[in-house]
Amino acid sequence: MIRKIKAADLDMVAQIWLDTNLKAHDFIPPEYWKGKCETIT
Repeated sequence: MIRKIKAADLDMVAQIWLDTNLKAHDFIPPEYWKGKCETIT
């Protein structure tokens, strides 16, 4: 089911985003992605 994101979903979505970026962009230091993730949570 597809639905609009809710505030309660944000932590899970941010974790998925972080995990995906760490795997897909392993040539970029992990600290970069972790820093970006902190700005959205």
